[in-house]
Amino acid sequence: MNGQNHYSPSHLPPAGILNLAHVVRRTSALGPGDVRSVVWFQGCPLACPGCIAPEWQAFKPALQTTPQDLAEWFLRDPDVHALTLSGGEPTLQSKAAAEFLRLVRREREISVICFSGYTYEQLRSSPPALGVADLLTQVDVLVDGPFQRELAQTTQGLRGSRNQNFIYLTERIPAGSLERAERKVEIHIHEDSAVMVGIPRPAVLSAFHRALAARQLDVQRSTS
Repeated sequence: MNGQNHYSPSHLPPAGILNLAHVVRRTSALGPGDVRSVVWFQGCPLACPGCIAPEWQAFKPALQTTPQDLAEWFLRDPDVHALTLSGGEPTLQSKAAAEFLRLVRREREISVICFSGYTYEQLRSSPPALGVADLLTQVDVLVDGPFQRELAQTTQGLRGSRNQNFIYLTERIPAGSLERAERKVEIHIHEDSAVMVGIPRPAVLSAFHRALAARQLDVQRSTS
């Protein structure tokens, strides 16, 4: 663990506040189906070598919002019925994340995928924050485990490295579907930055960073 990135409760947002790295309202990456929203959380203590989004490891104020406002943002698009949580580390903000999902589900049936650098066993036996068990009751599929660069040469399913597991917690998403899901990435271009959504192979990620450097654009997001 990177000592500079070690967290304590004082590094986490106040109760009832979500500290987010980025949000995308519509994408066909990071989950099966034609369209979903993605929410990335700011802050992760694991500092996995080769992390696809090192800029989102730091525990610092970023896009701060309430579960209520985030739910309203999601529900504005009536065509979106799927959601992916990633980061950073979503489970460190479990209480507010679970409340966000509850508010959405009061209005709409959705499916939820959550990526975590912790294993399912760690989340159950030694949860890294309050409310992890509550969050897991709202998640349909957990993609668990730290990213391992030496196991990243995979094109199979929605995971960054082969050690990561697909934990089907409900029947909303058919068992085996994430193992078979197509790996693809999208690049969302903004005025002075670019966002990569998806789980790229290492060569694709390197090409993306070279292209941004050539055009002097910021990496706002490269994600898993």
